[in-house]
Amino acid sequence: MAGIKKLERGLKEKILSLKPGETIEVFVVLKNPALRGQEREEIINAFEMEVNRKVQELGIRSKNLRPYWLLPGFAAALDPSTIEKLLDDPEVEKIAPAQEKVKIPVNRRKIYRPTRALFKDALWQYKPVKASALWEKELWGSGVVVGHLDTGVNSKHPELLGKISGWARVDQYGNVSPEKPENAFDDNGHGTFTGGLIAGGSTKNPLGLAPEAKLISVKVLDRYGSGSLEQIIAGLQYIASKKEVKVVNMSWGVDGYFSILEKPLNNVLLLGILPVAAIGNDGPETSSSPANIPGVLSVGALDFYPRTLNYKYLYPAPFNDTQFVVPKSSLFRFPYYLKPDLLAPGVDVVSTGIKGYLIQSGSSAAAPIVTGLVAALSQKHKLLPQTMISLLKISATNAAKPNYGCGWGIPDAEKILSYLENAAFLEIVGKSAADRPLEARISMDVSGHYFGEVGYIHPLLGRLTFPVPANTSIKLTVQKPKGLPNTIEITTLGTVPIITV
Repeated sequence: MAGIKKLERGLKEKILSLKPGETIEVFVVLKNPALRGQEREEIINAFEMEVNRKVQELGIRSKNLRPYWLLPGFAAALDPSTIEKLLDDPEVEKIAPAQEKVKIPVNRRKIYRPTRALFKDALWQYKPVKASALWEKELWGSGVVVGHLDTGVNSKHPELLGKISGWARVDQYGNVSPEKPENAFDDNGHGTFTGGLIAGGSTKNPLGLAPEAKLISVKVLDRYGSGSLEQIIAGLQYIASKKEVKVVNMSWGVDGYFSILEKPLNNVLLLGILPVAAIGNDGPETSSSPANIPGVLSVGALDFYPRTLNYKYLYPAPFNDTQFVVPKSSLFRFPYYLKPDLLAPGVDVVSTGIKGYLIQSGSSAAAPIVTGLVAALSQKHKLLPQTMISLLKISATNAAKPNYGCGWGIPDAEKILSYLENAAFLEIVGKSAADRPLEARISMDVSGHYFGEVGYIHPLLGRLTFPVPANTSIKLTVQKPKGLPNTIEITTLGTVPIITV
């Protein structure tokens, strides 16, 4: 097989083990089409047309071929000879197993019995991220729609009544079944817990950080917290097709680095949706996709000891194993990628259960807290995904010196709101000598205050709208995958220039 490098790890052995006449379920990933327009409908149409064209051209005989424009490509049960032909096709970028399993970690759950005090006064989980600063400004997530990929959600829970604006189920072969929002259910409890941390409660007694936001919830995991990669991609595509969605929460993962998820998540970013994912639940030196994919906002969990008022880093994954930090991809060119990006409360966190309230721990709880923070901010500030990530990192506790295991630290809503009061937005364009989009990391120095690698130019997007202080002199350091850093000094007075790096 000439194009053997196109096979996802482990697939070659599975193909060789097939008996005559047997097939294997795989994803066939195609190259992204040339995008003539940048409007989301034009992008989606271009992807759909390209996949349909290629499927017809290939003439593959499979009773159950399932096209996915978000991939872009298709899933099908194929025999070894068909796979060999596809590997020689220059428009085929990758072939990967379709039925790999994702999971949610098994955590202890305890019953929580609410006190008479308001949630914001009784629970610690809001304090590290300064959630009260959002609520004092009446930023409750009103008008914001959040994508939610999980085990489902109990739409009849008192704290979630009226919060579900969309609902669908996905079977293991990617068949999506949209239903009425009031029919939403959860046979595990995990999705109801994460949904409550995003949008639970009310403005009088918020449980989630964005209690006026709405959820489009897609059940991609079963009652045991398990699901196939095809369920995930189908569910993500369903979310991506909804133009009202601005952020999607993914509190689950598949161990290791799975490059098959790169392009769907890159294309989610291209459509203006911020993907947020949990990372590090399996302990030090571990990680999981989708959170470890560059461009995905990964969130590790934070512990809290009230007696000493100190934060302890418990669950985040320090990436010491290079197989997790170096993507096996031609798109991402840096030698390493720092993960997690942020930390949020993830120990003894309280939220909604299938019935009543539960206490749980893990980064599954930390991710929706950040998702809720993004939803609340998005009520007023309509920012692109990479701009929002930069803003969160600039505000965070380790912004001056991000490190393995903790990333940029804990985001601070109070600092973000203060920063936005006097912010300008700098357009930074990354282009190679061949005039192609270029990947780059941006650090910033403002009057001696250093912010390390708080900006990232994604190689698919090739540009970044970067939030900077207005009416001041700043120094930007631009690091490309190869070569020495480039320093640019600018003054953000009046019209902020477009910078090409």
